[in-house]
This record gives sequence, C-alpha cells and structure tokens, in this order.
Amino acid sequence: MAEPIRTFIAAALPDSIREELVRIQAELRTEEFKFRWVKPENIHLTLVFLGELDPEMLESICIAVADTARCHDPIRLAIQGLGVFPGIKRPRIIWVGMAGEVQILRELKSSLDRSLLKINGLKFKPERRPFRAHLTFGRAKRRIDSRKLAAAMNRLQITLSAPFTIAEIHVFKSDLRPGGAVYTKLSSAGLG
Repeated sequence: MAEPIRTFIAAALPDSIREELVRIQAELRTEEFKFRWVKPENIHLTLVFLGELDPEMLESICIAVADTARCHDPIRLAIQGLGVFPGIKRPRIIWVGMAGEVQILRELKSSLDRSLLKINGLKFKPERRPFRAHLTFGRAKRRIDSRKLAAAMNRLQITLSAPFTIAEIHVFKSDLRPGGAVYTKLSSAGLG
C-alpha cells in the first residue's frame, strides 16, 4: 500500500496580500511574542483539510474539486482584522480575517464538502464548527500574555485591504519537515 499523503484544498493569495501579511508579522515580531510564524509563501486560504489519505483517492478528489469549481464564479475578497483561536485568554493561533464575498466563499466550501462526501472510500467528515474564512499566520510556541497580545492586536487592527479575486482553487500536498511544512500544488481548478 502506498504511503498516505497529507492533503488540503485551498486558494492561493496574490503577492500584494502576502506583502501586507509580512508587514503585520514584522510588527508583531517587535513585541517578541513566541509565535512560530507561517512563511509568507505558505500562507493560503484553506477551504477543506483532508488530512492523511490514500494516494489512490487523489484523482477522484481532483475531479470533484474541478467539477465543483466550475459551478461557482470567482470570489472578491479582502483582508480585514486580526483574531485568535480558540480565544484571547488562551491564544494558540493568530489569524487575519476575510471580508467581501465571504458568504459566497462559504457556499463554495459547502459545495466542496458535499462533493467530497460522494467519493467512495474517502473517509471525509466535514467540520462541525461553522466555517470562518481566515488566514493562519502564526501558531503559539508557548503561553502568550493575552493582555499584551490584545493590546498589540487592537493597535494593529487591519483595515480593509484592497480587494482581490479568488479565481482558482487548488489541491495541495503538505510535507511536514523540521524547517516547516512544504506545500506542493497537485491540481488547480478555475472558478466559473
């Protein structure tokens, strides 16, 4: 049996948005928070995390993603605001929020979930929590002073960025390595 592949479905970001995220990371780094910062080239908008799966499932997944993408128009988004999961009292992940056609993005995500559920042999279970569109750009290495982080987040609160369009979604392979994850695009599907 072939080695499982860690897989997810996501949208890539334009360079202008990545540059803005790098700027925000740099400002937060001056506060010396103990976050493991996501490399700019690895920041993406995750729609579905599939986890470890049999490589034989990839063709069916790529077809389902392409078929679903064709039924949805490109989506206009922008970045806005900072947040943390699970909450400010115990921040584990710091993220940037999304604005714009977020409801349309949710509909795309729901359609992907429904398409993936139809694939025979795929052990996929949609998230129970409501989908919250965000860009993860840091993970806490250890306990973070929540008051200090809240003050920094309020000071840095991101106003609405210039809009950008998501016109493609991708199936990615994720290789976890000591220096951080390496993502490889396995397939792309245009929206509309």
